[in-house]
Amino acid sequence: MRTRHYHPSGATHSRSGFSLLEMVIAILILTILSVGTLGYHYLATRMAVRANAEITAARTARFILDNWKKTGGDEHFDLEDLDAGFDQVSKSNQYTATIDRLPMTAEVYWKDIDENTLSMTTIRQIQVTIRWKSDYSTSKLTAGDPSYIMATYVRRDEAGG
Repeated sequence: MRTRHYHPSGATHSRSGFSLLEMVIAILILTILSVGTLGYHYLATRMAVRANAEITAARTARFILDNWKKTGGDEHFDLEDLDAGFDQVSKSNQYTATIDRLPMTAEVYWKDIDENTLSMTTIRQIQVTIRWKSDYSTSKLTAGDPSYIMATYVRRDEAGG
């Protein structure tokens, strides 16, 4: 902003610059914009981490089901046999693993849903539930923690199952 100042000699000259009030207002606006941008960046980072966790869970569930399906949905399927880092939790159907820096629990479940005695076939549903802590830690899972469930069907007469 230009202001004209009158000199006692009668000559005028102009001085360019900003007043203190204009500078304070500009700094205040920039501060508000910076805080808003940082908040958006924080939220975007959290959402990206969550999306990566869900992608890892989906890929892990698909990996487990693909390998389990090859056995015809065998009820004695053991994730430790895959040599992929799964550790069984005290002789149960639950396993723990850390994949792509995500500590998770995988639970395998099967159920026969249809049996045809004439053709001697059984249709079995096999299911994997992947769970992880919402804070991505290794502490005990709670009811509010995220999970990913994937299921498929197999014929028991396939793959020698």
